[in-house]
Amino acid sequence: MTTAVNSDFVISLAQHLAGERSLPTPPGCDPKAFVLGVSKKEQLHKQELAVVNRFLHCRGLAVIGEGDEVETYRRAVVNVAILSSARSSKSKLKNSYTVQYEDARGLTHFGEI
Repeated sequence: MTTAVNSDFVISLAQHLAGERSLPTPPGCDPKAFVLGVSKKEQLHKQELAVVNRFLHCRGLAVIGEGDEVETYRRAVVNVAILSSARSSKSKLKNSYTVQYEDARGLTHFGEI
């Protein structure tokens, strides 16, 4: 089978493989970012708790106490890319942990999550 690079078939296949057509957007959610699956109540690891509490504190929000359980999700969609938690058993098989982000000054950096 010979197909042109920009044919409808090739574009459709690429969208399917990238998950663009198969990602259900929950009603009332921002289609650019939402969680997948069901939540689980659990305690955060010490490093996770420190990072989340710093984020909350910097925004004047109440912090999470050590031993408190929070709702967690294993997967999220951000700009049609599926991100999986490192706690997920399948995450090591199919995820890249390198991300591009912009700091408060507007500078672009690469890091790992």
